[in-house]
Amino acid sequence: MKFNATWTTSPAVMATRFQMMPKKIRAIVAGGLEEIGNEAKSTLKQNTPGKKLPKKWRMRRSMSPAHIRITIYNSDKRANKLIPLKDGRSTNLLEILEYGTSPSQPIKPVRAKALRFVVDGKVVFASKVIPRGVRPYSFMRITYHKTKRNMIRLQGVVVGKLFVMLKTGRI
Repeated sequence: MKFNATWTTSPAVMATRFQMMPKKIRAIVAGGLEEIGNEAKSTLKQNTPGKKLPKKWRMRRSMSPAHIRITIYNSDKRANKLIPLKDGRSTNLLEILEYGTSPSQPIKPVRAKALRFVVDGKVVFASKVIPRGVRPYSFMRITYHKTKRNMIRLQGVVVGKLFVMLKTGRI
């Protein structure tokens, strides 16, 4: 599961538009996207549950004449490892934490009379366990909506700067 912030409308149209932008405007776009990417990364770090996963968010930049792309991804190997589901589909840890899981069927012992596990250092026996499921944390959706607002704001700044440059004849 990755989080992309890309400055494009359609590849052909945006490539010509971005190439035609003055260097000052391209620098504003690049700096703005860098700032938005850093803010998204820190939001993900704050909202991701657990101790190890939040520390593994990374940011990758790629820039060409046609586009600027900021990708935020989690470098923890567990985050994207596929987990097979009973119905044949698969998911990963980040999806489970993002959307949560529903309570499943009770777990009962198959070859023994009771289930044995350790809770707070004490051995506990149970004839069955009913898993509660995982609550949804929505950290990716929260970050997406914050980033979307910032992208719209950045586009407004760029259009404003272009308008001023056109009006003053600097383009």
